Amino acid sequence: MIKLTKFRKKASLTLAMAMVLATAASGPSIPAHAASTGTVTCDVLNVRSGSSTSDSVIATVTKGTQLELLASENGWYQISINGTTGYVSGQYISTDGTGQTEAVSGQTGTVNVSVLNLRSQASTDSSVIGALYMGDSVTITESGNGWYGVTTASGSKGYVYAQYVTLGSAGTSESTSGSTSVSPASGEGVCNTSALNVRSDASTSSSVLGYITNGTKVTIIGTAGSWYQVNTTISGQSVTGFVHGDYITLGGSTSSGTTTEPASGQGVCNTSALNIRKEASTSSQSYGLIYQKDVVTILGKSGDWYQIKATVNGSEVTGYAHASYITVSSDTGSDTQDNIQDDSSSAVESASGEGVCNTSVLNVREKASTDSKILGLIYQNDSVSITGKSGSWYQVNTSVNGQSVTGFVYQDYIQLKNSDSSENSQASVSVSDVNETVWATAAVNVREEYNTSSAIIATLKSGDSVTRTGVLNNGWSRVDYNGQTAYISSTYLTTTDPSPEEEENSSTSEENGGASTSTGVTGEAVAAYAQQWVGYPYVWGGNDLNTGVDCSGFTQQVYLHFGISLNRVADAQKQNGIRVASLEEAQPGDLIFYGSSSYADHVAIYIGNGQVVHASSPSVGIIVSSTSYRTPVAIVRVIY
Repeated sequence: MIKLTKFRKKASLTLAMAMVLATAASGPSIPAHAASTGTVTCDVLNVRSGSSTSDSVIATVTKGTQLELLASENGWYQISINGTTGYVSGQYISTDGTGQTEAVSGQTGTVNVSVLNLRSQASTDSSVIGALYMGDSVTITESGNGWYGVTTASGSKGYVYAQYVTLGSAGTSESTSGSTSVSPASGEGVCNTSALNVRSDASTSSSVLGYITNGTKVTIIGTAGSWYQVNTTISGQSVTGFVHGDYITLGGSTSSGTTTEPASGQGVCNTSALNIRKEASTSSQSYGLIYQKDVVTILGKSGDWYQIKATVNGSEVTGYAHASYITVSSDTGSDTQDNIQDDSSSAVESASGEGVCNTSVLNVREKASTDSKILGLIYQNDSVSITGKSGSWYQVNTSVNGQSVTGFVYQDYIQLKNSDSSENSQASVSVSDVNETVWATAAVNVREEYNTSSAIIATLKSGDSVTRTGVLNNGWSRVDYNGQTAYISSTYLTTTDPSPEEEENSSTSEENGGASTSTGVTGEAVAAYAQQWVGYPYVWGGNDLNTGVDCSGFTQQVYLHFGISLNRVADAQKQNGIRVASLEEAQPGDLIFYGSSSYADHVAIYIGNGQVVHASSPSVGIIVSSTSYRTPVAIVRVIY
């Protein structure tokens, strides 16, 4: 590449003369950028007389300014401004019209993920020739199709995926220059960018002492222009240096005003889709979404928010998620309690059977010990095949992330199939064979096994009939449901045939997903019954009002009490009735949906006076809220 010539502005020369003299003095001209334009992407950007931060500032431009680009090299653009030539840092110029900066040959970048493959070609099909790590610096040699050609600090050349490289000097802006005059100051702050250089002086041209990452705390001891002099920790060592003020959030707090306290652990998203935000506030910028069962690493706690590390759109980010929607492994009985026995030295005895996970999240470990490596996670109602037993642990085969895995799980969090959830063993359950028709006295679940933690096969409405084949001594009935052996709680069955009139009154329409105009039930009755459950627990995936339900489980079970069937997932329940145009027209018993126009991730029951009752979150359970606590996206009337 041709070395950039440094131009100096002289008032007595015209632009044309300056270019002629520059050409005469230094040989070939800088490669032209062929009449392209660029847009400034930072708030204020210096225009310099040459292609270096040590050159003088001849002008400044602001965010959104369109610039004519004459040439590019070594990370800088040559531009025309106010009839003269200047230079701007390429990391703050977008050339594609999207507001995103384009890499310029010679520009530096910093790896922003834990491990990044260095490949022989710009393709995931090409061979891996090395690895780069968080904070490693690279020099960009080319860019295109989402890849950068790079040269590493050790001189290796290859290709990396562009989204995992932060352009420029780790978040510092060339838009300001440092000042060596430091004014005393004090306070606390937190780094708010992915990687930020700590420098020896308040200037981007000063040496880099190291870097800090998003969420790192600093103690402010002085100010120098737009820079803070800080004490912080780098690689376990206390360091005093300078960081640019734009990338420090003062107070060590988020925009919600609460301090982020250290925390650790692993968690799982327990809702359909969850925003990961830059700060602990719903008004903060969203990095993107994670989805149900996505695993996150918890770094801190700020009020009702967790600071987490998660993968968003294939890239690892550090941000904030509302704690209500993160199930923490240590909160769910996921083998992390102090009273769990270490049985790693115990022999594995032969055992067999089938079981299901009965807690929100459960670690599958390499050995029968909480100190053992975690092979992955399973979730509530996931099935396992028991192959052995070691002390208080089961050796199981199960599926983790779509792969068959053999490992150990703590036995308390596995519900054996064909076993009662009580302490009575299966051997103590006896069955009296019968062959009779029974009718449901209320809406009741038909289950695979004779316990409430068993999977639901179907739901009977009040008045529905089924053939009972056995009566168990534990309060359950064995039935033949469409040729399948199943179980129903005997409490909700009768041998008395209801009258035709009662059958007609308890029937539900086949249209509109079970919405009914002939049940004789009122919306007021639904709302009143729903409010009886305020204060009961929230359990993701739960279907029992006594032991815990999630939002759609709550609405489904409330309506089942009246013999009306709803779909199981919030978004699907939008099909269970007719649409209501506005909140002003809402009536008690209507379903109020929240989320986006295309997908509802939460549902509540309207109870009148601008309020809803709903299963909100694990931290608060079933509560009453204002309809406007979030913005409703749909209203559905089930009873009409």
